[in-house]
Amino acid sequence: MVLFHRPCVLLKRWSVGVFLAPQLLFAQALKPLPLSWENATFEGYQCVQATARGEVYLFRSDRWAVQAVAENGELGEASPLHLTSPAQEPRFAVLSPDGEAWLVLAGEPRLFLRGQEVSLAPLPFIPVSAAFLGDTPIVQVSPGVFVGENAGKALEKWRQKPPWLLAWEGGEWQPWAFAPKAPHSAGDEMEDALQLNNVLLASAGKSLVVAWRYAHRYWLLNSQGQPELSLERRSFKLPRRSGEEAEAELREAMKKEGVATENMTIVHASRLTSACLGLATRRDGTVFAVMGKPVTGGGLVLERFDPKAPVVHAVRLDLPYDGRLSLACGKKGLYLAAHSAQKGRWFLPWEMLEKAAWAEVDVEVKGKPHQQ
Repeated sequence: MVLFHRPCVLLKRWSVGVFLAPQLLFAQALKPLPLSWENATFEGYQCVQATARGEVYLFRSDRWAVQAVAENGELGEASPLHLTSPAQEPRFAVLSPDGEAWLVLAGEPRLFLRGQEVSLAPLPFIPVSAAFLGDTPIVQVSPGVFVGENAGKALEKWRQKPPWLLAWEGGEWQPWAFAPKAPHSAGDEMEDALQLNNVLLASAGKSLVVAWRYAHRYWLLNSQGQPELSLERRSFKLPRRSGEEAEAELREAMKKEGVATENMTIVHASRLTSACLGLATRRDGTVFAVMGKPVTGGGLVLERFDPKAPVVHAVRLDLPYDGRLSLACGKKGLYLAAHSAQKGRWFLPWEMLEKAAWAEVDVEVKGKPHQQ
C-alpha cells in the first residue's frame, strides 16, 4: 500500500474558486535564497533542524551523518551517526532542543545520543512523525496499525483505544496522548481511520506544537500531553479527489522528489492532500509552517503565529518546489530543505520576514494564550 502525504489549509476572505485572501494574491511574495552547499551533494532524504539556541544542522541520509551550518552560512564537515545494526532508508529525522540527540525514523525509530545509537524497544506501530519534548523523544504513530513481532500483544492491549503519541520514558514506549476525533471525513473509512489525525510536531519549550497534515488546525500540548490551545481555520472543507486523480498526483509528486515510478504498482493512493508541508518553532516561541496547494490553489504559503498572542498571519512564498519540507529557525533566519536532497535548500533572513506583507488568517481560537 502506498499512502502519500501532501498538504491542506485555508485563509481569510476568499472569492469563489480562490483560497487565498485577495491581499495575498496581489502582495509581493517572499523569494527564499537558494543555498548551494557544494559539500552536501547527494541523493536521498535530507532535513534541516535547529537547536533551541538557533544552531542549524543538515541531516543527510546517504551517510547517516549531520553537518553544522557555520556563522558564515557554509556547511562544516560531516559527523556520522553510528548505527549498531543495519537500518532501512531514513524518511524523517529530528534534533533535540539541546542538540545532543537525533531521532531518525527508518522503519523503526533510531535514537542517537552524541552520535552513538541508544537501543530502543521495538515499536509495534508505524511511526509517522516525531519531535523532542525536552530530551524525551515523542513519536506520532498511525492509529490502529500494528506491526512487528509484538503486533499481537499490542493489538490485544490497544484494540479499543490505540495511542496517538508515544514517549520513550523509563526504557519503554509509553502512551503520551490519544487521538482526538478526526477533524473531518475524507469519505474513505481507511483514510479517516489511518490518516486524518496525522500531524507534524515541533518542540516549544515545555510544550509541543502540533500541526495537522490535512486540516488547518494547530494545537499546543502541555508537558502532560493535554491540549492548552487550539487554532483552527473557520469553515474549513477537506478537498476531495477521485482515486484516478490521487494516483496521477502521487506519481507526479514522487517524480518531483526523485522517486522512479515507471515500474511501480500503486495499490492505493491517498485521496487526501496535505495542508502542512513543514513546521518549526523559533527560540522566542514563534511558530512557522509552510502550507500548500489546498490553501493557495497553487504555490506555497508561509504562516506564523505566537502562542502568547495567537493570531495567525500568512505570506506567499515564491519557491520552485511544492513538496514536503523541513524547516529550521536559525540565528539569522529560516532555513528550508526539500525532502529530497536533489530538490533544493533555501534561506529566508529574519529581516526579510519582518518586512514581508503578512495578512491575517481567519482562525477560531480555543483555550488560553500560552505563557512559558
